[in-house]
Amino acid sequence: EQDSIHVTRELMKLSQIEGVEAVEVFSRFDVGDTRALDYDLLLRVYFEDEAALKSYDADSLHQEVRGRLKPYLSKPPATFDLRFPG
Repeated sequence: EQDSIHVTRELMKLSQIEGVEAVEVFSRFDVGDTRALDYDLLLRVYFEDEAALKSYDADSLHQEVRGRLKPYLSKPPATFDLRFPG
């Protein structure tokens, strides 16, 4: 439980990055669906535009948070970059 709180707090710091509009962290709710990916947390980040998304990975704060959280990862994160209509 304490690890989850710590990880969530670290992830929320990503909202300070220029071009990030919002950050949301969700915990997994296991309903027994065997199709579900085996991850405990979902991080959703909203960006101002595609340029902000492209610069996000190299951002120094993103790199710091990533480095601090690496010990908590049991496997590489799954990523999905989505474009919403509108």
